[in-house]
Amino acid sequence: MTAEQIFIIHPDRHARNDLESALKTEMDRVMDYRSFPNLSCALPVLNSERPLAVIFAVTAQHPALNETVSHLRDKAGAPVIGFGPCGENEILVLEAGADDYLRDTASGRVLAGRLTNFLKRTDKRRASGDFHHAVSKTIQCGDMTLIPEKFACEWKGRAVLLTMGEYEILTALANASGRVLTRKQLADIHHSNHAHYDERSIDTHIKRIRRKFKKVDPAFDAILAVYGQGYRLIRENTQGIAASTPSSGGKYRPGAPI
Repeated sequence: MTAEQIFIIHPDRHARNDLESALKTEMDRVMDYRSFPNLSCALPVLNSERPLAVIFAVTAQHPALNETVSHLRDKAGAPVIGFGPCGENEILVLEAGADDYLRDTASGRVLAGRLTNFLKRTDKRRASGDFHHAVSKTIQCGDMTLIPEKFACEWKGRAVLLTMGEYEILTALANASGRVLTRKQLADIHHSNHAHYDERSIDTHIKRIRRKFKKVDPAFDAILAVYGQGYRLIRENTQGIAASTPSSGGKYRPGAPI
């Protein structure tokens, strides 16, 4: 039986060794660690092996960040975790679609604790019947394609990079077949795999999801807010719906995008 693995991608050999040593010392969970100096060296291995997670270093001026995250998510089919200094890069990595970010200034115990909790949430998700049912098929919802096995999302054939939490929320909306899901329902889904949540944070996640889709298609308006209830996903092309609806005179219109 193949041992559980964590892949570490870092250009500095000493930094790779230090991170691996810290995790081995502090983590209760026994696993193997594979280290690579760059993405090019890691990708061929990812063609044949599936780690539990991939930790990749984020330098001060990381080139092609979105492409790096996209390649890792596509090849690994596993959570992608950035590792680097505190600051703007942390936000950029998460917006690029990484699932988490570990700060290189943290102690080995903190790094191990964060990674352990993250893997527990991932284990819970993979062990659920819903996950195993989902990975066996691609979810098609209008112009949106979700590929659960790779945590991948496409809109009109173009990739949209989402975090795991965003992907879970979007998958729930897609599986709802156009029905409204309340903020509480979405928060409960998010809470099952994440340590911190509240119902209002769902609004923030939805805004980020919309923003990412609009980078691919400025006309995207498939996620609708239903006043006083929650959100639903329109399964068909929505262009022209707003134009055919009478003006609300500036008042909030139930079902309108916000």
